[in-house]
Amino acid sequence: MFIVWNYDKKIFFTAAGKGDPPISYIWDGKGLDNQYVQTGEVYYYSLMTKDSVGNKAMTKPAPIVILLREIKLTFSSDALFDIGQADVKISAYSVLKTIKNVLDKNPESEILVSGYTDNIQPHGIKYKNNTELSKARAEAVKFFMVNLLGYDGNRIRTEGKGELNPIADNSTDEGRKKNRRVELTIKSTIYK
Repeated sequence: MFIVWNYDKKIFFTAAGKGDPPISYIWDGKGLDNQYVQTGEVYYYSLMTKDSVGNKAMTKPAPIVILLREIKLTFSSDALFDIGQADVKISAYSVLKTIKNVLDKNPESEILVSGYTDNIQPHGIKYKNNTELSKARAEAVKFFMVNLLGYDGNRIRTEGKGELNPIADNSTDEGRKKNRRVELTIKSTIYK
């Protein structure tokens, strides 16, 4: 059994199995409550084993400092999509392929694809509002990552933020252009 205690000495995570233990074990940093470790805090881990007659042995708990690393990549929606659309332009494929180098360096990371728009509501009947449009754009980028780059879809979450969280002034063309974007947040865990 692999056991992790948090800084309050409460059990944070356990994993168990039968048979020979694995040579290595990769943990994603999530606890029993599905919450991630707190960055910069000290956690303790130990291995416990039991033989077929019930004898137990446990390693001395060892401290570990866990640091979370976050990488954020931002792409202009205008480079990826036509205005008011969520279909990735063919010309955008080369832009999106640039994420492969970053993702390959972080193979155990979780990825969040967030779509954002300006404050002008979409025209037509396909998307009722900017939240729907931004979510469809995030889903289109995920589709590209899974089907054209070969990434596991279970590692990738999407969200549509619409006009929330602008990074520029929506009252100007230049500001609205900056606000139309797709952000990829790559979260990795580093153990020290």
